[in-house]
Amino acid sequence: MTNLITYEHGSDNITMFLQNCIKEGNNYLGTNAQLFGVKTHLFAVKWTLDTATPTYDAKGNIIEWDKKVSEMAEADPGEIIDPISGEDYRKAIKVRSFLADKSYEDVENYIDSYVTNLASAKAYLKLLSKIVLGIIKMMDKV
Repeated sequence: MTNLITYEHGSDNITMFLQNCIKEGNNYLGTNAQLFGVKTHLFAVKWTLDTATPTYDAKGNIIEWDKKVSEMAEADPGEIIDPISGEDYRKAIKVRSFLADKSYEDVENYIDSYVTNLASAKAYLKLLSKIVLGIIKMMDKV
């Protein structure tokens, strides 16, 4: 999935790096951070498939990144994933977090316990279908 870097106009220093980022209005939602209400007159953005690693100070604050903006290859527009809606993305992240440490048996037990009628089955199937659609869109871009 595509990453996003932000930086001050005319600067070569990264101010923020968002992994697996999607854009929703003026908001950028990454798996490692989220930026809300980004003012494009203050900050520029660049989509990239590259990654950047931060250096931290003693208090855990980011003081710099291992790359400069000019060293980050810009993603082709076709590589930027047209995401499912931001709300669906947030739900998918929650489901991923929930499932990350589960076994197949745990998942089966969850479904047996909580998907108990047609309405809950439809809701679960819709959410699962959106997650699968998001995965397919990501795979189509790779």
